[in-house]
Amino acid sequence: MGILKQTVENISADFLSEAKNSPRLLEDMASMEKYMAESYSGRIFVELLQNADDSGSNKVLLTEQHGHIIFANSGRCFNGNDVLSISRSGASFKERGSTIGYRGIGFKSTTYLTSEIIIFSDNIYFTFSKSICAKALSKTEDRIPTVRIPFLSDNIDAELDNYVQLLNAQGFNTIFVFKYAKINEFLGELYDISNGYFLFLNNINNCVIDVRDCKKIFTIDRKSINTNTLIITISGNNKESWVVIVKGSTSVAFKYSVDNRIVPCEDNEALYHCYLPTFDKVAFPIKVNSDFSTDPSRKHLNFDETTEKAILRIADLIFDIICNVFLGNHNLMFYNILSILTTSTSSFSKANTLLKGKVRENIISTEWLLLNSGKRISPKDYKVLPEWLEDSEKNIIRRYSGYVNSHSLQNDIYANVSLIESFLSQYSNNKFSIDELIEIMEDSDFVSSINSQTQGKMIANIIKAGKASQFISGQNYDYSQILVSTNDNVATIKDIARNSSISFDDDVKAVVNENISSTDIEWFCKENKLNIEAIKLDKDPINDKESEFIIKINPISAPVINNTPMISRWRSAEQQCIEFEKYLGNKALDVSKQNVGYDIESTNSDGSKRYIEVKLLAKNSSSFTITNNEYTAAHQYGEKYFICLIKQDENEAKMTYINNPLKKLNFEKRVRQWEWYCEQYNGDEYIVSMK
Repeated sequence: MGILKQTVENISADFLSEAKNSPRLLEDMASMEKYMAESYSGRIFVELLQNADDSGSNKVLLTEQHGHIIFANSGRCFNGNDVLSISRSGASFKERGSTIGYRGIGFKSTTYLTSEIIIFSDNIYFTFSKSICAKALSKTEDRIPTVRIPFLSDNIDAELDNYVQLLNAQGFNTIFVFKYAKINEFLGELYDISNGYFLFLNNINNCVIDVRDCKKIFTIDRKSINTNTLIITISGNNKESWVVIVKGSTSVAFKYSVDNRIVPCEDNEALYHCYLPTFDKVAFPIKVNSDFSTDPSRKHLNFDETTEKAILRIADLIFDIICNVFLGNHNLMFYNILSILTTSTSSFSKANTLLKGKVRENIISTEWLLLNSGKRISPKDYKVLPEWLEDSEKNIIRRYSGYVNSHSLQNDIYANVSLIESFLSQYSNNKFSIDELIEIMEDSDFVSSINSQTQGKMIANIIKAGKASQFISGQNYDYSQILVSTNDNVATIKDIARNSSISFDDDVKAVVNENISSTDIEWFCKENKLNIEAIKLDKDPINDKESEFIIKINPISAPVINNTPMISRWRSAEQQCIEFEKYLGNKALDVSKQNVGYDIESTNSDGSKRYIEVKLLAKNSSSFTITNNEYTAAHQYGEKYFICLIKQDENEAKMTYINNPLKKLNFEKRVRQWEWYCEQYNGDEYIVSMK
């Protein structure tokens, strides 16, 4: 007689004797089993999957035969401990943390499907059956648990036996038959099976589900990058890849895009996994996995000491990843990680509060950030460049200012890692002071090296900040040694004040005027005894006369409009666009001050949104530019993004709407300020006559 067969007989005899001697115990087990089946409802396949993975199975099959649910795996065959574990409750021989299951009670959930389960393994059949057990003990079935006393089975239906033997010949070593199962109830769970169920499994690389109209095939490919990093590609509901970093029993998974970058995962994917997914969301758009405590169904975390320790391990692992990115020790795929870790989900659970708090504590509590000077500092001491500078301008300043460079990280980090300043600004309030900005602008090599756009913004914002400081706190600054490009050379503010023939370079002057008001310029000139013409641009006076636009639509490219809207001539281009959007029946809002990459948010009658960037073109202009911010927004919103070009002369104006401009137009990047330049365009044209 085989070892497994003898073990089943011995366990059966022992538990039958126990049941006869302790009938109340058996009834209690029946009640507990009913509770477990109800608690695990919707997680039956999860339990079968985890047991298969723990057995070393690399493939599983779930199918239906004549009203029976059949689950087969290719793992090792049952042994005596396995039979004893599923027969008892809370007596698993699995080691917690090294395998997925550990309680020894998950298999009880399958009794929700049926009251008779046949198991084929190691070439024998044995069964758990309410009816057989009730008959053996002379009791009614309502007082008997299904999974308690195993019985050897010799009389298996020939057709079922043939199918089981066929599966066994295909490499499936253990096969479960749930006789006359509640298939319709089970289907609801099977429809929800997704790629995430397989991400943190250790062994399964193929899963076939073929039950009535639910037909799914999952394939899992695991590729090692190094000793603790995997790229796992799962094909099922769709094809997706994840980068998984493992440290002991803890893992962090980042969504991996087709262009070899990690990206934020969807909100419904950002879940805590206890090897298999729970329903609890993670604080960041990533997946995390560890040996958490969960409720019996594994749907939610139990926030106990075990879970708390697991979350702290996850926070430590996330911090390790961040450190390696900053030190340049990670693969290029991780250089987008900061954009992910600066994004939070909407979940504010105890677990997430602890996770975010511990990540933050790890980041600011030690001096791990390496500066160009060789000094290590905490991110809370990092000097953040002003937000009014574009990333490209910040890079220029770091490159040419020795002072800024000494307070900066290595240049290739800024070039490769996106949102690095945005990330560090979450932890640091340490910014370059007005005195420091003035000192930077007193360096002749620096001023001679930077472009007029950066130079003008630096001067404009020093003026703005200095004026505010004087009015708020009475603090005055010495601007006399600030250097600025002139039309001929470079001169100090003091030199320009002494010589009325010297003025700011025309391009620098234009940028200064663009970034601050006339009153700011007047204040600065008064403070430094400057002739205002040295800074201020001459502007043509604005004609106060009001007129109105009469809208005429080009019938070839635009819808016919019967009525004539009236729009004030001297309103801003943004307001003109809003008026036209309202005339089209849309609700339009000016968001141009929010720096979101578009000027108008327009909502159509069906509730869909359009994001419109407005450009007022000069009379003879055939080109326009967009900023990096606008380029990013156009990329983000795609078909929902529009550029509205407005060109007007004495009698009429033409409004050209260009949908999805990055797809339909050709842009070239040119350097003054980083912007995207377009010479040729076409779109829906709206002719506006003026009177």
